[in-house]
Amino acid sequence: MRLNTYEMRDSLETFHSGGHAELLEIAKEYLVAGENDGLFVTSREDVSNGPLKLPISVVKPTVLAERAPWLEKWYRGPLLEMARDFAGPLVVASEIDAGAPLINVHRGWNPELGAGESYECHVDSNYPTGLYFLGESDRTPESGGALAVSNRGDVPNRDAVLEDCERYYPKVGELAIMNGYQTTHFVEPTTDGQDRIMLVCNFWTPDIPEATWPTGIDKYNLGMK
Repeated sequence: MRLNTYEMRDSLETFHSGGHAELLEIAKEYLVAGENDGLFVTSREDVSNGPLKLPISVVKPTVLAERAPWLEKWYRGPLLEMARDFAGPLVVASEIDAGAPLINVHRGWNPELGAGESYECHVDSNYPTGLYFLGESDRTPESGGALAVSNRGDVPNRDAVLEDCERYYPKVGELAIMNGYQTTHFVEPTTDGQDRIMLVCNFWTPDIPEATWPTGIDKYNLGMK
């Protein structure tokens, strides 16, 4: 698996008392709905039958900055140190507002889908990425919500990922630092009806600097066109 995991909930509570619960509340109160069409340069969805309508719910970086101003110091402090532990001492945090942490919410039940929501099959355009799992409960093979990561690097679609992949089932309060650069991956829906709520933090290395971020990816990550 191209990731390392760290138990960070106690660290977060020491850094900012009640921080986990605060982020979870913000996630439930300020999320906005959008859509991914599978056509962006980083997408690896099968669009042979035309653009998709993949639901995505996000708490924007600007909202997090306003509602949880302490988060920036956690991102540029303990989380950055974990990213450096994973990918080396030259890893840096984002220098633009659009690259700041955001929260993704995958609803456990979407009536229009008749199932839970997944996250688009794609490759990352940065390295590494930090994923702090807010809840609602630990993911397991029985409850779904795994991150499926291709063992063969950049493959064209979900079926190709599933042919040879590893699955990561996050635990509440766990930070995963991953290398999804040019490696296809997606999030499977939960099967127990519970929401999958993830704080996503982008980091950068000298060989993949923030200046290489594809134009428009900030809006696409928010489900906007």
